[in-house]
Amino acid sequence: MNRAQVINAIAREIGAKSYLEIGVQTGKTFRAVEIAHKVGVDPDPQWSDQTHLMGSDQYFSQNNQSFDIIFVDGLHHSEQVYKDITNSISILNDGGVILVDDCAPKKEIYQRRSPAAINWTGDVWRAWLKLRARLVDWNTCTYDIEFGLGMLHKRSSVKEVISKEEREELLIRSEGSYKEFSASFDQLLNMKTAFDFSESWV
Repeated sequence: MNRAQVINAIAREIGAKSYLEIGVQTGKTFRAVEIAHKVGVDPDPQWSDQTHLMGSDQYFSQNNQSFDIIFVDGLHHSEQVYKDITNSISILNDGGVILVDDCAPKKEIYQRRSPAAINWTGDVWRAWLKLRARLVDWNTCTYDIEFGLGMLHKRSSVKEVISKEEREELLIRSEGSYKEFSASFDQLLNMKTAFDFSESWV
């Protein structure tokens, strides 16, 4: 299962009519998404049909639309990811879903601040842990799809409660080393399988 298949499955389940993608790069995922109204944002895309040729900060500062599904895959620096997710929450329609790419780097070299391998996730995981700790009214998990697909939503009537101790642990690990993070990888990310996704959304 890839990113576009996940997005399309969610879109069918919630009847999504609008989609925002932050960071389209080659447009592979964007073009495969089957939603009527799509908006892509990238300051330096690698394909010609880009919607908004600008950075995400600039886009959010002038945007007046809201969306059913938002896919955050922009600059892979934790502080920017944190801003992109926070800004996305403010324009997400009721019942909508936010997806965050590259939350689960399985090798230290992948998560360095500058690309050091073909697979580069940056330190997205740091922002994701902070947000999991702070967004207590949301359901958050990470699917073991691609390099870790984070999901943020309020769809389920059953809330997966994160205890105060768990929130404190998330915040501590978000500022710590990759080695400390990887020691409790699945727990910190609330990792689920592609099968779990299919059971819940397909």
